[in-house]
Amino acid sequence: MYRRLIAPVVVLAAALLLAASCTPPPDDAAARDEIRVHIPRSPVSTSLIGGKGDRYSTLVGRLVSDSLIGFDAGLRIQPRVAESWELSEDYLTLTFRLREGVRWHDGKPVTSEDVAYTVALAQDPATESFSWADGFEDVESVDTPDERTVVVRYREAFADMMNAWWIPLIPKHLASLDEDFLTGSFAQSPVGCGPYRFVEAVSGEKIVLERNEDYWDGPAKNAGLLLRVHPDERTAYESFLRGEIDMMASAPAIWSEAAGAERTHPLKRDSYRRMSGWFIAWNQKESLPFFQDAGVRRAMMHALDRVNFTAKVLDDVAAPAISSWHPDGPWAHPGLEALPFDQDLARTLLEQAGWVDTDGDGVRERDGQDFRFELLTLSSTQEIVDRMTAWVQQSLREVGVAMTVRKTERAGFLESRNSGGFDAVMTGLSFDLAADQTPIYRSHDAPYNWVAYGNDEVDRLLERGKRTFDLEERQAIYRRIQEILLEEQPIGWMFHFGSPFMYDARLRGLEPSPLGIYRIEPGVKAWHWESAPAGK
Repeated sequence: MYRRLIAPVVVLAAALLLAASCTPPPDDAAARDEIRVHIPRSPVSTSLIGGKGDRYSTLVGRLVSDSLIGFDAGLRIQPRVAESWELSEDYLTLTFRLREGVRWHDGKPVTSEDVAYTVALAQDPATESFSWADGFEDVESVDTPDERTVVVRYREAFADMMNAWWIPLIPKHLASLDEDFLTGSFAQSPVGCGPYRFVEAVSGEKIVLERNEDYWDGPAKNAGLLLRVHPDERTAYESFLRGEIDMMASAPAIWSEAAGAERTHPLKRDSYRRMSGWFIAWNQKESLPFFQDAGVRRAMMHALDRVNFTAKVLDDVAAPAISSWHPDGPWAHPGLEALPFDQDLARTLLEQAGWVDTDGDGVRERDGQDFRFELLTLSSTQEIVDRMTAWVQQSLREVGVAMTVRKTERAGFLESRNSGGFDAVMTGLSFDLAADQTPIYRSHDAPYNWVAYGNDEVDRLLERGKRTFDLEERQAIYRRIQEILLEEQPIGWMFHFGSPFMYDARLRGLEPSPLGIYRIEPGVKAWHWESAPAGK
């Protein structure tokens, strides 16, 4: 399963493509044949699988190294380093056969020992492999009977087991030389077996990747990627208009503005609806007075007019969310609807929970405690984040709840979020295609259950869902979980967004999918200039 904090980029719900004139790339593009992509911050780690689930750490891992399997734009599993695999009848043994001729960037062959080492790293908490660790928690052993055979034995059957093998592979002969995987020489200059070689990373400025000419699946159609770091989206956009960046994601306002902007190059815009969700998590710790009651948590969501906000502020580029099971995925409950906007119901639920404005100051209180709470958010240069928090603040004020906002930089945000040091937190998560969401909802020790939510029935259903291979039975399990979560609202899932992006119209090969444009096969390897030099 793949979980990570997502940058607060508001995204589009429906694809829109604007055609532009197609002329050959300028001389500089034809000469360099690289593609320059904007990212808003440097990766937390360039260790390929570390980085606490950071989106851009994962991106570098995906580009520099390869994995046993991949997914195409239709979300179908594709063989990568593994040319085949077989699952035993009891679902407890998974055997991979590695393809011949896959090499690390230093020329050494990729072997089964590297796969076993990668799993061991992911299982080690010191690696901080938050994106991958939970997918291997049921792995009992990884045996390597020969260089091209990997035999994985599980303690218990795990229906989403294949998703974990999307993890980028790590070379044992190099990474094992470091005493500390996250800070050693390998993490500073990683070596993979993927389509791009790591050249350099300058914190806060750039990451340079060059094409791997010896890639087993054939070299990429572009010479490499230059990931340019611009924390401020407006600055990045101006750089894009000047032709200094070839592709960037954007918020709706800039995305719309770009349609009529003067620029040095033709432009295309497109979007995809990512496997992600934007939410407010309500801290239910016993030491906090506000959100232990499910009725209060439902009241918070009934107070938000998400349909109106989407229409007026987001230009109808998002839809109210129902749960963390994405509506474009196979596990969403088709019979559920998002909680509707209903201020009267919100007030009633608050009063039933004992929160009443007895002194007439506009703020409800209970047992001498005003309903005043703090919302933790990640600092962002994007205007839409401030507009969202202001909207939530005003909406709750109208039903008698006072909310302040605490914006922090990433390090402080993660520390407060992961330790439960907040009243409520607003952020987002991205997902893979797995049905299992145990890391979010399992009681007490789940890595993403920051809000201390616990429900015995949900725990039992999550465990059953992980071990059930029958499709219809499994769908019924996850639909029941979604029904419970909709009623209890431990996390208020606010919106499912799309992901708008814009790029130089002379680029070819970009194919959006629910998994994005980087993570599918062939993905970035197929990107190329319209008139690239021969052989590129």
